[in-house]
Amino acid sequence: MRMYYSAIDVLNAVSSGEGFGIPTLEAQACGTPVIVGDWCASAELCFAGWKIPATRGHAQRFRDGQMSFLHIPHPESIAERMEEAWQELRVKFAGDHNGIMELFPKEVAKRVASYAIDTVIRAHWKPIFDELAAEVAQPHSRGVLRIIRPEEVIGVAA
Repeated sequence: MRMYYSAIDVLNAVSSGEGFGIPTLEAQACGTPVIVGDWCASAELCFAGWKIPATRGHAQRFRDGQMSFLHIPHPESIAERMEEAWQELRVKFAGDHNGIMELFPKEVAKRVASYAIDTVIRAHWKPIFDELAAEVAQPHSRGVLRIIRPEEVIGVAA
């Protein structure tokens, strides 16, 4: 994946909706700027790149079957951002793809690194698991009362 992201000039990751946007983080971690919609999770993960606004003329908004908002970006808006990316990268690097890394200040690298799985586990998951373990270890905790056998759940006799 690193070779792929490093080989492209910009990742076009505009979508109608996004759960989290892992490719957005992966690309930036490899030094590749991104283009995303400013209406989904990727918008918060765009540290170096361009966003398509969620306004009329750039995207059409509607509700889906789950009553969630989706946006259909207008192709012209994506093309404008692609042209903007091309012009900025062409002027800055004159075809030297190795120079693209200079577009990323250390702050961007730090922000992207904060989403690395070991960092997320250490900073967010471990404190919760430690708290739960301490709570279960307390004398007032009921802990595990008994193990339920599969036949009790499914209703199948042994």
